[in-house]
Amino acid sequence: MDNYRRSEHTQRPLTEEERRFAEVHHDLIYRYMNLHKLNPEEWYDILIIPYLDAVKKFHQYERLQNLKFEQIFFRTLDSARSRYWRDMNRKKRCPEGGVWSYDEMFYEVEDGARKECDFEPTDKFMNVERQATIRTLYEDFYNKCINPDMVQADTRQFELNMLLEGYSMTEIAQFLLDKYSSDDFSLQYWAVREDRKEFRKIFKQVFGI
Repeated sequence: MDNYRRSEHTQRPLTEEERRFAEVHHDLIYRYMNLHKLNPEEWYDILIIPYLDAVKKFHQYERLQNLKFEQIFFRTLDSARSRYWRDMNRKKRCPEGGVWSYDEMFYEVEDGARKECDFEPTDKFMNVERQATIRTLYEDFYNKCINPDMVQADTRQFELNMLLEGYSMTEIAQFLLDKYSSDDFSLQYWAVREDRKEFRKIFKQVFGI
């Protein structure tokens, strides 16, 4: 992360207006932790900085003010929580010799857009031509899986990212239940399983396996 360009709002303190706004909406952090069944003693310190970043983004970037603050808040904290679990689980879950996550090829800039970073496969001895070929195929695979014209493209992207990071279908289904405040685990698990089948089908088509 140290090599990434940091967003402008993360490098400055809160303005007085933002400080008052943060105080008024502070209970959202506890609502979020309660929604996702997170222990406040562990998670408050992890989420407070992303919460303040959400406040600053909401006030600083004019185009975000067309949205409700809660939308910025949940998106920012979801990203922070995902990064935390990814960092905590990467060594435990990724096999030796490993895989790489498509999400690692991007970082967020100050307007919320995602900008491409250098691509570096796990195998550093792979020749450049082979790297370029795999990268092109991988991008094709990923983009076909999360085609924005498909129904629930955002959910499919969430599922795919978690699968690539090593989460089980049970864990993904539970995350989605919490995210959408649903209680039908069987239906959610079935949906994840069907999407995984489709991902595998696309993978075989793209890579010719």
